[in-house]
Amino acid sequence: MTDFTPPRRLTAEDDADGFDCGLPVVNDWLRNQLRNAGKQHTAVAYATFCDGAPAGFYTLGAYSIGHAEANGWLRRNSPDPIPAILLGMLGVAMRYQTMHVGAQLLRDAAMRAMGAAEIVGAKALLVEPASDRATRFYEHYGFRHIERSGRMFIPLRQWLQRLIPCSHLLHKIMVGSRRRVYHFTLQVIEPIPVILQIADDKAVQQTHHALDQKIHRCVI
Repeated sequence: MTDFTPPRRLTAEDDADGFDCGLPVVNDWLRNQLRNAGKQHTAVAYATFCDGAPAGFYTLGAYSIGHAEANGWLRRNSPDPIPAILLGMLGVAMRYQTMHVGAQLLRDAAMRAMGAAEIVGAKALLVEPASDRATRFYEHYGFRHIERSGRMFIPLRQWLQRLIPCSHLLHKIMVGSRRRVYHFTLQVIEPIPVILQIADDKAVQQTHHALDQKIHRCVI
């Protein structure tokens, strides 16, 4: 059985030289831009590890999109520019690409984005897929296309309802004192149970509280 660590912040001290997700733009960012992004505070990377090496990673950063670039729900009743969070990079090492690591990273990214949105305000999580395969991946998880653009988005306030439908909730367990593991049946997204692991740090504590409240309402 392959064991993956809960996603944690990726730093320049982590050895990512051997990482290869099959997309040069993602590989190059990890090898050449991670350190600079950390110094300039333009993006934060999180990674899950297997055998001490990154198995997959993603980045989050503050973002905005003008009314002229947006449409429909994204623009409706929104300021100009519209505050958002950018999922700038998401890559999984090729040897792990059949193990649902990308889906777990996406969920972790969405949870952290929701936690950040509770502090600074953001309407949506945006992505700009680097390939047709990536586009299909995001479509599968409910991301919508922005017209006349290669970008996609999902409303952050709707992600929690999509991630955890009350009627499909099985149970929640605690593991240790540093992390929480939630077991869900996500029939809206996938027909099989999955395990979501989230590091219990300050960035997601508010989201954990929201989860606790939602779980409490579901089981009463």
